[in-house]
Amino acid sequence: MTTGRHVVRDITCRQCDTVVGWKYDKAYEAQEQYKENKFILEQELLVQVRGSFGEVANGELMFLGHS
Repeated sequence: MTTGRHVVRDITCRQCDTVVGWKYDKAYEAQEQYKENKFILEQELLVQVRGSFGEVANGELMFLGHS
């Protein structure tokens, strides 16, 4: 997909190092600058992780990549 010149970086799972998406760091075209500091996560690569007794771990919703 090509929508303009961008600087992007991969977003990886902390646990398994799977690339689960990307973040737009810089957009060089004015009409694309709304993407800066936004990210895309591939939903099919994410798994929700819950703490004990169905509570969310550490009070936060956590997602891990899976391959």
